[in-house]
Amino acid sequence: MPPFSSPLVQSQLSTLLLLTAMYPLSPELTLAPSTSAFAQQAEEGEEGDAPDALEVELDLKVDDSKGEEGERVGISVRLPTVPLSEGDEEEEARVEIHPKQPTWLPNSTYTSLLDSLPPLLPLSEGGDPNEHILTTIDLILTTLCPHAPSNLPDSPPPEKEKKGKTLPPKDDGPQERVWFWFPMLHTREKRRDLVSYANEWGLTGFVLAGKPALLCVEGTGITVEKYMSRIKSESWGDIPSFQKKVSERFRKELGPSLSNRAFSTMTDITSTVSKYGRFGDRGEMGQVKRMMEDWGVGEDFRLAVMKRDD
Repeated sequence: MPPFSSPLVQSQLSTLLLLTAMYPLSPELTLAPSTSAFAQQAEEGEEGDAPDALEVELDLKVDDSKGEEGERVGISVRLPTVPLSEGDEEEEARVEIHPKQPTWLPNSTYTSLLDSLPPLLPLSEGGDPNEHILTTIDLILTTLCPHAPSNLPDSPPPEKEKKGKTLPPKDDGPQERVWFWFPMLHTREKRRDLVSYANEWGLTGFVLAGKPALLCVEGTGITVEKYMSRIKSESWGDIPSFQKKVSERFRKELGPSLSNRAFSTMTDITSTVSKYGRFGDRGEMGQVKRMMEDWGVGEDFRLAVMKRDD
């Protein structure tokens, strides 16, 4: 059994802690008994030997908008702690992700899904275990969503829970365009909240998920501040405080008129940008920049990116 001090064990433990923070609610995440015992030892400061692999079972909603009645899918995540080459303590982390076949998914579609899952790239090529897991999970859910029985044309949509709207703050100040930077943003639910909360208050802009992620918001200053405060307290209420890192990168006053805004609504553009490659990849940043220039916010984007922490 590998020792607690092994760099590979420490790397896989860090990934395990990220998963438990991302999916804190039952029954979303279940740890194998040996993994649970090891995680408990680590939390208590004990440095016992690690199991040969840290094993996690996820049980996730295929479509968050369907509520508790929607279909779910099981996903196994295995984080080996034993190097492939004996004695190689510097071996890079490996990640094994395997979705279970839902009863409603045809065999051919399931096989295609397995074939489409990307491998974890080496660190030298920009590979990151944490990002790999989150993007693979998102790919699995995105692929399954249109095949879920509740999303098929002949299936009547379930009643949506009615939620009272929160009124925006009163603010007669000038319009502003504010750029925010996130270390990481992947989950569709959090992205959806960023969009719906903004549209509810008449804010415009875009969300670009990834690692890192970018949020551009147009509106009056007080409304933008209250919007971010509401996101942190409501949408991010289940996220540990140390993971709620967000920094304002650039703010520009646009004047009193709504016509000075560059956007007409708040939109998640992540799927649109995916064809340009992973956001944050320097080889593709020029193409993303050209998109911003087409929208008339190229200079703002440049100033926001210049302040990025490397």
